[in-house]
Amino acid sequence: MKLKIIFVSLIFSNILFVNAQLLNVKLDNQPETLSSIHTHESNEGGSATSGAAPVFPSVPQKNNTIVEEFHESSSDNSLVISSDVPSFSELEKVAANNKSNFIHLASNTIFPHLINDFERFRLIVTANQPGKVDVIYKSKKNNSTFTITLAPGGEAVEGRLRNEYLSGIKQLSKELGKDYLPKPTFMKFIGSRYINNGVKGKYINKEKSFSQFSVFECSSWMLGMKINFEGMEEADLDRFNEELIHYFNPARLTQQKPMNLKSNVDFIGNALKDTVVTGALFGSAVKKINWADTHVNEKERYSGFPDIYLEMHVESLKEYLKILGRKPNRSNVSENARFYVGLKSINDAGFLEEFIVEAYDDVMIVPDTVDLDMSGFKAWKSGRELDVDLLKKRYKINYRALPY
Repeated sequence: MKLKIIFVSLIFSNILFVNAQLLNVKLDNQPETLSSIHTHESNEGGSATSGAAPVFPSVPQKNNTIVEEFHESSSDNSLVISSDVPSFSELEKVAANNKSNFIHLASNTIFPHLINDFERFRLIVTANQPGKVDVIYKSKKNNSTFTITLAPGGEAVEGRLRNEYLSGIKQLSKELGKDYLPKPTFMKFIGSRYINNGVKGKYINKEKSFSQFSVFECSSWMLGMKINFEGMEEADLDRFNEELIHYFNPARLTQQKPMNLKSNVDFIGNALKDTVVTGALFGSAVKKINWADTHVNEKERYSGFPDIYLEMHVESLKEYLKILGRKPNRSNVSENARFYVGLKSINDAGFLEEFIVEAYDDVMIVPDTVDLDMSGFKAWKSGRELDVDLLKKRYKINYRALPY
């Protein structure tokens, strides 16, 4: 196995400007109409939210992880798609004829004018994120809506799927006025050549009222779905969600540009200045890479680096502790020393799994053999000062898209 170390540098992406007059589109400051195309210019890079992120407690739930499987070959898709209308890839033609199908050339995906009784209500292109598109559908019968988002995923950096999910579900919680996050459900779309990991969260608003956000990691693409259903049963939502997944087919998106499975490690900031700790970080990263190579099917790894498995993180952090534990002088940097002492105390107390799950907002596949004691961990850490922040990354592992 070869490990390539690449130093992090700032990358400034070019901004793609859209001529609004040419496309006859509706801008943000115009009144709401049933316009077909909507442009949005964002000052943010990627999909992360700006400003200080609010803290959302999770609803107390059982520890078991739910993983739903969808098989590409077993689709019984009953979606009614508009096919007797013209299809265009040019935005100005779609704007001129809202009853046409839109072809998203970058992903070779068709967004129909009609899906069942849902009509395409708005098509959003983002000026500084070329290739990104949000398509909103609204029911003709009630206030139900759903939004499909396709966004370039860039490199398959560890944490990408989790971060996209948390960004989307926290945004949905704000829209709904919720002060908690739902228990995440994990999804696997199993295609003949590729497997995709996904995460979804669902809110039960009231009787026959549900809101849900989900996202799939599809190599160079991220596929997001937000559904708001009114006047329908939960079983209808689940069935419709499955049909949408099959229609937009995460495995097909992966097939367009699968990831190179040669792992890269990018060290961040001052991680290389403390040579003793750098060795432990390197060993920790190698442990993750080896775990993925050993335990995760390559069909799945082509879609992204699979860091949603708890066991990977446990093995990695234990390797970090083992390497540093052999050093007489562990670190001259106080921050690194505090991190080691805090992490060791957590591990020695038997709460390493609980600590990892809490740090990553419960977005982690926990094996059936692990029985988490979150209440015990909360009681144990009460009153202790633990300077151990897993979200402050010292390195990141990623796959890069082929060819590379």
